[in-house]
Amino acid sequence: MGKILGKMNSLKKKISYKWIVVLILIVGVSFFVYRRFNTSEKTILATYTVKRDDLQEILGVTGEVDASEKASLHFQTGGRLSWVGVKEGDVIKKYAGIASLDQRTLQKTLQKYLNTYSKERRDFEQ
Repeated sequence: MGKILGKMNSLKKKISYKWIVVLILIVGVSFFVYRRFNTSEKTILATYTVKRDDLQEILGVTGEVDASEKASLHFQTGGRLSWVGVKEGDVIKKYAGIASLDQRTLQKTLQKYLNTYSKERRDFEQ
């Protein structure tokens, strides 16, 4: 009879451990399900209105446009451009006049330098 009671006690221990593990799993799963589906913050779904329209293809690029042949224009003095004697696509020979600066600014600057030179020369001669 002692052997039977010993087997029953060990059987009770095995059964109780199994029930405890099953109970812990059930509590864990129910807690996970509760947290997953019962949140206090409700998700607000964004809604959009679809409208029919024509397709447009738009291309946006950045960079520089460069010509196969180009020329750099240099003037002896800075100033305002007053005359351009060529159009796009014209053939131009070397040293041809293609643009002119405003002469009034150049004349004022030249007169100013001449006046300064005259004053310095008079001061030097005295």
